[in-house]
Amino acid sequence: MDDCISRQAAMVVFENSGLDDDSKDTVVRVLEQLPSAQPHWIPVEERLPDTKPDGAIEYFGNGQMHMVDSTFEISEPVMVTRKFLDVVHVDIAFWEVDAADRKYWVDEYGAIIKNVLAWMPLPEAYGGESE
Repeated sequence: MDDCISRQAAMVVFENSGLDDDSKDTVVRVLEQLPSAQPHWIPVEERLPDTKPDGAIEYFGNGQMHMVDSTFEISEPVMVTRKFLDVVHVDIAFWEVDAADRKYWVDEYGAIIKNVLAWMPLPEAYGGESE
């Protein structure tokens, strides 16, 4: 199914559907148990992105392809929230694991970034008006 609606929107529809209260309560309980279709921030203490051996990932940032040493494993690009100079920033980054099993976040140019608080998968790219 390509179209997604929020749980809250579905609950509003069912609340106004004319169903009896028992049926509405049942539907609402089911909807509340469904996972959200919306991407959400994942704290780095909870989980880190999966990595793949480099060479399986190509990423074009600012018109340039991001390439690293093939002894690395690297995640797909993800959105990260990080704290820098007491300000919270949102950036695109990769989670990398090198041959010596050192683990770190890097930006699209390969520069190490620190103080990452959380991450989430990137949303699908906008496809234009034809969608």
